Amino acid sequence: PPGSVDGRFTASWAATDNIGIARYQWRTRQRPDGTSSALTTLTTRGGTFRLGVGTWELDVRARDAVGNWSGWRSVRVIVPRDDRAFSFSAGTTRRTSSVAYRGTLTTTSVKDAEISLTTEDGDGFFLVGRSGPAYGRLQVTVDGVSTIVDTGFYQGQRAAAYHDRVLLFSTRFTAGAHTVTITNLATSGRPTISIDGLD
Repeated sequence: PPGSVDGRFTASWAATDNIGIARYQWRTRQRPDGTSSALTTLTTRGGTFRLGVGTWELDVRARDAVGNWSGWRSVRVIVPRDDRAFSFSAGTTRRTSSVAYRGTLTTTSVKDAEISLTTEDGDGFFLVGRSGPAYGRLQVTVDGVSTIVDTGFYQGQRAAAYHDRVLLFSTRFTAGAHTVTITNLATSGRPTISIDGLD
């Protein structure tokens, strides 16, 4: 969903059978222990979805022309919290952008400004933001272990243009409570960092 500006995403599926596929069913379930949604039956090979914040399973199965159903196939979908749910400890500026996730970016240029949060039941952390030539380094600390991310780079190279809805950092961990802190390192000449969504 951070790949889209409004959280909607499109999923497609296909199946083969020696008799022929007649229809598909899908359902969603919020992790870790949500109840599955009602089944939706259709003949098309895809759909557009908009789910609430959190981690979801999208399950799909196929039925052939004589009524045999396949097993369920699942894909995990992560919908981050919008940046407006957070503020830096200093220098927070909200910016609007038609190409940002849900239309806003949260930035700071203040050295050591940070966002801290505690996860309660997740099994991973994802940070979405903007990269570009004027953006600098940030530090992500998860349970005391730090990683430095240079948002002035995009896909391993120094950014020559601005890129929105970029997955800046991700990690997996065991389910349970974890502490995450994002700190602005205020890189010389490019002190600004920009957050678009996280969870």
